[in-house]
Amino acid sequence: MIRSARPEESDAILRFVSGVLASEFPREAPHYETNDLVGFRASYSPPKSTFLVAEEDKKIVGTLGVKADAGKTAILRRLFVDPAYRRRGIGLRLIQSALSFCREQGYQEVVIRTSTRMEKAIHLCQSLRFKEEGRWDMGEVSLVLLRLRLA
Repeated sequence: MIRSARPEESDAILRFVSGVLASEFPREAPHYETNDLVGFRASYSPPKSTFLVAEEDKKIVGTLGVKADAGKTAILRRLFVDPAYRRRGIGLRLIQSALSFCREQGYQEVVIRTSTRMEKAIHLCQSLRFKEEGRWDMGEVSLVLLRLRLA
């Protein structure tokens, strides 16, 4: 089930995201700040922003935040799915829910910034018609900007 996160889940969301980062990206994890997840409602406050969770058996198994970026653009952040729950369409449903939210809010485009280490997220976004608009070399990895025009 995909739904809006509840304020009391702030600690669980932080643990989930930090856990995925630590297990899959141990070298990079210390460099990924998670300040936006501490009391996430301050960073992802309605009505123009939201934080979504995928839940199965009362356990958070996926996350995705939507924030206002600039003008009529929203940015997707914190797209993570528990490795044990991947290949079940959870990431796809998270993004589809986020895009529905963006359309309801009148956003005209959506961007996501990620690193080349997160190949599966890049491929998923590209399968949904996001187009790569930039790539910046950061040493061992590159930062990738993907954009989807809604209007």
